[in-house]
Amino acid sequence: MTISPLSAARYDKIHPSINTDTKLIPLQIEHHLRQGASIESAFRLAVNEFSGSHAISMHTDLAPGRLFLAQKGSGQAIFVGIASDHYIAASELYGVVEETSDFLKLNGGEKGQIGILSSLPGHMQTILDMKADIKASANRLAVTKTYWATVGSGVNKTAADEIRIKLSELCYKTISSDFVEDKKHIDLSSEPLIIVCAAGTRESVLGDIIKDTAIFHAHKACPIVITTQGENRFDLYAEDVFKIPAVPEHFAPVLNTLVGHLWGYYAALAIHEGSKFMFEAKTEVRELIEDYILTGRDSYEVLLEKNFREKIAGIYNRFSAKRQTNKFPEAIGLNTVTNLTLLFKYLSGRLPVSDFEIDFGIKGTPSNMLETFFRNMDLAVNTMARPVDAIKHQTKTVTVGTSRIAERFEGVIFDVLEEHDIQLAQLTNQNVLVIKNLQEVISLVKGALVYQISGLSLLGEATRDTRIRVTSKTGILKNEISRVEFDPRR
Repeated sequence: MTISPLSAARYDKIHPSINTDTKLIPLQIEHHLRQGASIESAFRLAVNEFSGSHAISMHTDLAPGRLFLAQKGSGQAIFVGIASDHYIAASELYGVVEETSDFLKLNGGEKGQIGILSSLPGHMQTILDMKADIKASANRLAVTKTYWATVGSGVNKTAADEIRIKLSELCYKTISSDFVEDKKHIDLSSEPLIIVCAAGTRESVLGDIIKDTAIFHAHKACPIVITTQGENRFDLYAEDVFKIPAVPEHFAPVLNTLVGHLWGYYAALAIHEGSKFMFEAKTEVRELIEDYILTGRDSYEVLLEKNFREKIAGIYNRFSAKRQTNKFPEAIGLNTVTNLTLLFKYLSGRLPVSDFEIDFGIKGTPSNMLETFFRNMDLAVNTMARPVDAIKHQTKTVTVGTSRIAERFEGVIFDVLEEHDIQLAQLTNQNVLVIKNLQEVISLVKGALVYQISGLSLLGEATRDTRIRVTSKTGILKNEISRVEFDPRR
């Protein structure tokens, strides 16, 4: 850099290896501050002293082995901010403004720019005052699309990147970030939700962004646009448009990012709402079962209890209402929604238990049905749970076992069934209870005939091919002759 000689007294913090052709920006500013200059005046004096510099470099303890360089004509800039007790250097504006509103923007080809961001906090408050509209948008749209993307042009590509990071953290999604002009060539077939960062964009570029947003809309994507107050050309093509205060272009990423972060926060809460519904429904069912266990009821009695079936039916009605109004995110998965729909119907007695094995591959015993129900509810809860801060990272639901309901039955009839290798899973739940109650008046089973039926239709009805045969005879029936032994069609 071209500078005047440095005084050792003034620059006692300079490392010996740094020669007099180098000027340290923070120390230059500090020198003027100590002489009584205001922040803005100190910045302005320092900028004048840097005039004609060939290159500006930046070094930070965060990357001790790297030297960042803004060479003349490169277009690269370095931002230097002054906080109350330290300096901040960054290659992007957002790296400075999180800690201070006072900064210099320097590059190798233009005169330095002085930034005193006194108006930015007010603009940010304006955006915070829009949170009701941002929340309503997130509640309505976040659960409707599986795939999301963020886009921006020029400096607003930085905002798109920052929004992508925060949305990925909050909503547990893989999200792409692209330049607006490239997005129309990338994966629009997935019909994604696209957050367009357009506020602060210069007019020569804004027209193209509007055209690209129209293309997104035509491909059944879901554009959400952040633009400047007074800009109405996006209204025809965007699902929602957030209009924020006008700021210089290099400040725009700050405000675009704030809108995107707020939307992501409320999106996470909207997705998490489905998880809360599932968790509360699961808790209701589990607590009801626990109450039945305390009264000594078995699983067959639980499933046939009117109060239990009404409870399941009530939850199913609420579940269906949410599903029909798109209150569950697509992340829950079609398979889980289908499984839960069937399980609610089985547990409320609306579907024949004999079909359970066809749908889930296991016998429709009460314990199998309840375990399958709780497993799918846990999957739904964990799929939709979106903790929104570090403390809530422990709120992901872990499967908690429900006290197992007794399914072992004893008595003279059940003993005979076991001797003939007939499992409870082969009986309807209603028949199990009938046998349980009937055996209370039976003291002894003196013999048994076991029949096997084949050739039934898929609906369990007799056909021309239906046959019945005796597979075993015991006790006093051992020598008895059944008529089906003469005609298996009878």
